[in-house]
Amino acid sequence: MRILAIADFFFPFVVGGSAIMAYELMREMVERGHEVTVLTRAGEDMRDRVDGMDMLYYRFATSPTRYPLSVLSAVQALRQLNDRHFDLVNMHHASGGIAAEIYKKLSGGPPTVFFFQGPWHGEAIAKEAWQSRNGSRLPAKYAVRKSVDRAILRNCDALFCLSDYMYGEASAIFPHLAAKYHKLSGGVNVERFAPVVDRATARRELDLDAESIVLLTVRRLDPRMGLENLVRAMAIVGAMRPDVVLLIGGKGQLHGRLRELIAGLNLENVRLLGYIDDEVLPIYYQASNLFVMPTETMEGYGLSTLEALACGLPVLGTDVGATPEILSDLLPDFIASGTEPQVLAENILRCLPLLRGVDGRRLRRFAEARSWARVADRVEAVFEQVAKGWGPAA
Repeated sequence: MRILAIADFFFPFVVGGSAIMAYELMREMVERGHEVTVLTRAGEDMRDRVDGMDMLYYRFATSPTRYPLSVLSAVQALRQLNDRHFDLVNMHHASGGIAAEIYKKLSGGPPTVFFFQGPWHGEAIAKEAWQSRNGSRLPAKYAVRKSVDRAILRNCDALFCLSDYMYGEASAIFPHLAAKYHKLSGGVNVERFAPVVDRATARRELDLDAESIVLLTVRRLDPRMGLENLVRAMAIVGAMRPDVVLLIGGKGQLHGRLRELIAGLNLENVRLLGYIDDEVLPIYYQASNLFVMPTETMEGYGLSTLEALACGLPVLGTDVGATPEILSDLLPDFIASGTEPQVLAENILRCLPLLRGVDGRRLRRFAEARSWARVADRVEAVFEQVAKGWGPAA
């Protein structure tokens, strides 16, 4: 097949769950002999090829008022690709997704497959902490995002969601999806993320205390991730268990606020690591005792959960979004009923004695069943089904 992938965010140019997923699945398609072209937002790094994929770029406006220009730029880029004769277009985000649907309407094809990563308007609301008051209407900047998602969901030929929770979010925007919906798991690189024989070796490599109980979270530092609650929880945990430390990896808008919060609470048991390089990230999982997912809202799947499990590391998560779907059978006692600091602290303290009874091999097997290769099997089958009705490429 000739596949065109449109992703506003694509690894290695952008690091994040949806960017990594787009990259890993398209890399798998290349390894299976398919021709893949990726259209993504322009940036400082604009190389021609990445791991066997042709790379093309469109201008992406960072200001919400200029998003229509991003869509126009993407549509123009698509029109310049008419001679490529793609079998299908795979969209991963809203701006590129609506451009693909506009292009399909104008040109008569090819068919489109949409990965619904989350409601675009909902992500903006969570990031900006907007709250409806007295039944107030959705502000225009959110309503436009919602209408874009609705148009993509209505017109795409096939739809992937990573969880029942996320399918519910999609159905709330456009309810008539059952005939085109395919459930898909998140994935993980099981070669990179693997258990370590000796945790002490990993700790020495990272200069971590050998005797401490290490909690780890790796997140984008955004308000919906619940990191401020987790930091406040560590003030409670530290008073009862001074041997417990928390490492926070990631970058984002909350970095300064988290730093101030840690200093204001005089916490010596919390460290902000910043962005963790890909080469070092598996070692942090291997060196830790417990991974914490403190999400407050809109957890569509959480690829870092799978990365932790692949390393045999237990995960404590809040009962938000898709996290209970992942943990309910695997680690039912490691789901926190709430997101508040007191709740997080109580659950951390409750779970610490349970760590010895966790079978890391079972966690690893769970992750292995969700390797990128296995997830790509499902994706490839749907791609072929969708492309079959379109006809052979010229």
